[in-house]
Amino acid sequence: MRLVSGTAQPTAHAEHRFRTDGAGTWTQQRRGGGEWLTQYTFDLTPVPDIDYAMGSWYLTHHPGSHFRTGLVAAYSGADRRATLAGTRYTLRRTDGRTEERELTTSAEVIRVLEAEFGIDTSGVAGLEQRIRTAHLG
Repeated sequence: MRLVSGTAQPTAHAEHRFRTDGAGTWTQQRRGGGEWLTQYTFDLTPVPDIDYAMGSWYLTHHPGSHFRTGLVAAYSGADRRATLAGTRYTLRRTDGRTEERELTTSAEVIRVLEAEFGIDTSGVAGLEQRIRTAHLG
């Protein structure tokens, strides 16, 4: 996408735009259900590579990182974008239809990971219990 303020830019999955406040703060927005929803806020200040390395380390190693304590998956295909956050499954189709549902069992979560995301979970020991512990209480 081009970094141009206020111009709607269609993609296969949604319409996006950037906005700036004129003082250096930018937002990236996605049109969802007719409204513009802010997804990111950022500025154009250069960031040293070490800052990315530290952030990456935290996300993959720190015990409090949501990537270590929870389940996150995303898939973009030609006609859809699927996301899974814990037990919340969302399917956004390119024709604008959105389906959301709460998965209620660890077996259902595993079925969605395999069928909708193409993930082979057979080699993950104790996955059902790990899903129950992290997301189903």
